[in-house]
Amino acid sequence: TDITYINGKVEGQKAISFNGITSMVSTSSTKLCKGAYSFSCQFKLASSTEGIIFSNAFDNSLYGNAVWIKPDRIRLEWSYNNSWIKLDRINLSLLDDKFHSLVVIMSPGNQSIYIDGILEASSSNANVTQSNNVAPLRFAVNWNDSSYFIGILQNIKIFNRALTQD
Repeated sequence: TDITYINGKVEGQKAISFNGITSMVSTSSTKLCKGAYSFSCQFKLASSTEGIIFSNAFDNSLYGNAVWIKPDRIRLEWSYNNSWIKLDRINLSLLDDKFHSLVVIMSPGNQSIYIDGILEASSSNANVTQSNNVAPLRFAVNWNDSSYFIGILQNIKIFNRALTQD
């Protein structure tokens, strides 16, 4: 809701501009981001405020996934047995008026965050998201309509498997 389509990084492509107040996109599917998956997009930050790129947390935030971002930090969170596991990368420089590529890979034994093709954080945690999550995937906002993303997202892709470098 309340989104604006603008010209993207590549001529002819459209991107979504999020205002950080009411802008968000919610899918109707509850089958996304369960078990092994990968998520990719291009983003451009427009504020130093921390916000959500995507999430599908549910039930008072007991289940799900979330990717948080601010200019100097990116964090992947996922739930397992009703507690949150976090993978962080700090000391970044992302508020630079440029588009950046983001790839998140999630599978048992491999959780990775790539920015602009560089592995920024990884974990080999065997525990991944609980499969009983029935929440829809949301972009630019958290499960409880908070932590709105301020910036631009484009070229969003979701894969039902963990991507590899092959």
